[in-house]
Amino acid sequence: MTVSHKARQETIDRARHYGDEWELPYVERDDRPVSELGEQFGALLVFTNAEVLVATTEGQLRFHLGTAFIRLKSLERGDGDTLVTAAQAQAGDTVLDTTLGLARDSRVIARAIGETGRVHGIESSPPLFHLAQLGFENTDRPANSAPITVELLDARQYLRSLETDSFDIVIIDPMFPTPTTSDAGFSLLRHLADGHELTAEWVQDARRVARRSVVVKAAKSHPWFGEVGLEWVPSNANAAWYRTSRTQ
Repeated sequence: MTVSHKARQETIDRARHYGDEWELPYVERDDRPVSELGEQFGALLVFTNAEVLVATTEGQLRFHLGTAFIRLKSLERGDGDTLVTAAQAQAGDTVLDTTLGLARDSRVIARAIGETGRVHGIESSPPLFHLAQLGFENTDRPANSAPITVELLDARQYLRSLETDSFDIVIIDPMFPTPTTSDAGFSLLRHLADGHELTAEWVQDARRVARRSVVVKAAKSHPWFGEVGLEWVPSNANAAWYRTSRTQ
C-alpha cells in the first residue's frame, strides 16, 4: 500500500485508512519509483489523487471496463452478448461469478439482469480483489444494472460450502493455460490472477449450486466436457463459451 508522487494529504490518509482496515502495510513512497517498491514488496496498491491501481515490476493495472465497454454498448443496441446468451440471463437473476478478475463479465451480466438482479463476485487474488473492491466503491452503479458484491475467497472451496440452488447462474472464466491476444494490461492480470485450471469437479460443484445454468469460458473443449454436460454455445468470439445445467 502506497501513494503516487504529489499525492494530496487526503489521498495519503485514505491509503493509510485502508491499510489499517485490511491489515496491509503502508509504504512511504519518498522518491522511490514503483518498480523499486515492486521488487521489494511484489504487488502494491497505489492510491493516486484520481484512482487506485495495482503496480508490480511488470507494470500497472487499473480497474477499467476494457473490452466490456464494447460489450455493454452491444447490449444497449440490442445486439446481445455471448455470455448473456450462453447464461440465458433474465431480469432478476442471481449470478455467482467465480472468477471475478477485473469484473468485466460481472458488469456485463449485471446490466443484462437489471436492478432487480444480484451479482456476487469471488476473487482469490488479494491485489485483484482489493482493486475491484475499491473500484466499485469509487464508481456509481450504472442505471438499470444489478448491484455487484465482491468477496476474497477461493472459488472452488466457496462452491463446496454453498447450499444446492444458491444462485440462478454460475460463471467460470479461468485463465487459459496458453495466453491469448487481449487488451493492454492482460499480461499483468494473468500474472496476478489465480492460475488454477478448469476441472470437471469445479464444474460439477457449480452445477449443484446453479438453479438454471453454468457457463464456462474455455479456449477449446476438453474430453471430459461431455461428462459434465458442457455444450458449446455458437458465437463468433475468439474463445468459446459452454453451457451446462444440473438437469442435463
